[in-house]
Parts: sequence; structure tokens; C-alpha cells
Amino acid sequence: RGEATVKIVQDDNNIALRTIQLGAAQGDQWIVNGGLELGDRVVVDNIQNARPGTAVHPVAAAEPESSANVAMPGKNNS
Repeated sequence: RGEATVKIVQDDNNIALRTIQLGAAQGDQWIVNGGLELGDRVVVDNIQNARPGTAVHPVAAAEPESSANVAMPGKNNS
């Protein structure tokens, strides 16, 4: 089993691979315990074609249906 990674969009709009630390799974979703910072732009669409070093034109993803269940780092999640 390898390391968990995500593809992020850097400030220069190039793709980079980032290692993350995972916690428990909840259904088909995983808890991310480390490796991401508030404001990181994570690739969530067309992931197979997003190659590290490739320039992209990012667009904002739709908000989750229920953001009440999403914990945001650096925010009061009570």
C-alpha cells in the first residue's frame, strides 16, 4: 500500500502532487488528518489527465450539499 496523495493547483496554476495523511473512512469518503492547508486548491475533476507540472485553468467546484458535516481546518467546528 503506497502513500495517499492528492493533486493540487499551485499559485502558478500548475499541478503538483502532494502527500497527505489519512484518518478513518466514512462511507466512500476519507478523513484527511494532514498534508493540506486551508485554501489549498485540490483537483476534483479530470484527475486522470491532471499531470504534475501541467498548467491548468482552474474553476471553483460546487459546494458540498451539506457543508455542515465538513470540518474546516482553522475554523471552529463545534
